[in-house]
Amino acid sequence: MTIIDPRTGNTLTSEPAGQAPAAGQPGSVAREDVVIELGAANVQQVLEASMQVPVLLASFSPESDACRQLLAVLEKLALEYGGGFLLATLDGQANPEIAAQLGVRSVPDVKLVSQGGLVDGFQGALSEKEVREWLGRYLKAPEGASMSPEEQAEAALEAGDTATARELYQTLMAQYPEHYAYQVALARVLVSEGQIDEGRALLDNLPPEERDAAPARGVRASIEFGERAWSADAISALGERDDSEAR
Repeated sequence: MTIIDPRTGNTLTSEPAGQAPAAGQPGSVAREDVVIELGAANVQQVLEASMQVPVLLASFSPESDACRQLLAVLEKLALEYGGGFLLATLDGQANPEIAAQLGVRSVPDVKLVSQGGLVDGFQGALSEKEVREWLGRYLKAPEGASMSPEEQAEAALEAGDTATARELYQTLMAQYPEHYAYQVALARVLVSEGQIDEGRALLDNLPPEERDAAPARGVRASIEFGERAWSADAISALGERDDSEAR
């Protein structure tokens, strides 16, 4: 797929001499091939570029941690998709008029534009897994695409590598402190490792609506089941000891 640089009119994707990865394959492009800073001088050209390749318009604030986290995910995916879409980033603070024209009300804001028209969009700092799922509705993921951190954690847990799963969920919690699913997932890992009190503490610190939701209730039920089983075993063992002493 040939992509035209909206700034110069030149071909974006340049391939080195010899055999090069095909477009749409991880590693087939450099950052400057697929990530462009949007501004008054090129906004119209970027929209015109969407006639050739889908464009993600990502509006952000440089002072927002959530925006920085999301931009890092989007840039990673732009490179991974290898020219499957062009990422155009807009500093909404520096370009308030453009942001208003694009209908941006809060940041981060992401819009998918194709053939000159708006396809879909989302607001807020979605996790990498959520962004991948959203993109997957409209664009075919490249072959050899890497797993998201959430998928890596689940794979590690299925393989019995609870230490890796715990580290990944702890990292995700630090990155997305209001994404409470990660706290529930970490509680599940801790319980599987026998760290019952730590797992219960995570669940107890959730907001009421999250604490009462099905995922958290499921982890709490496993804790209660384990405690009942331990209690029954302890009573049985105590009874056996009393019988032995009586004899």
